[in-house]
Amino acid sequence: MGLLVVIASLLAACGGDDGMVAWRDLELTVPDGWVVFEEEDSRLSLANQAIGADVAEADRPDGDVVAVFLTHRPGVTPGEWRSYIEEVGATLEVDQPIEVGGVPATRLQFLTPGGDGSATTRELVVVVPAREVELLAQPVPLPDDEQAPATFDRALPTFDELLDSVTWGAPLD
Repeated sequence: MGLLVVIASLLAACGGDDGMVAWRDLELTVPDGWVVFEEEDSRLSLANQAIGADVAEADRPDGDVVAVFLTHRPGVTPGEWRSYIEEVGATLEVDQPIEVGGVPATRLQFLTPGGDGSATTRELVVVVPAREVELLAQPVPLPDDEQAPATFDRALPTFDELLDSVTWGAPLD
């Protein structure tokens, strides 16, 4: 019986048979092999491997580990992210208007230098102010991982496919 519960949970976490997951007023396609590891009213988290609070650091998966975090943040603006990027001394590589599921958004890609035991990372933030949603796509590196920007670059097509799969329902009140 326990095995059936685990299998059912994994299928639900992967978005079901069609690979779709609904969260708030959006629906998206979970990339092949990815899992939903966190789903709350204000946050949806997906990764290419099992990570999160339930996975001990000793059980960390091998290879590239990347994740996407969607967060509902009332009043979120691209300007907040531009300020954050400047504050942390990151290099803003991309700042462009886009559409996500037909809704205006801003795409920000930045490179944050490592140091003090942290890895240099390249990250993508997409802010959709009309839906009060931000999407953060990033590698999940070990400290001092020099390959994190390359890991991000390899995952970028998957991040873009995920963005392209987003559809919106009626806005939530």
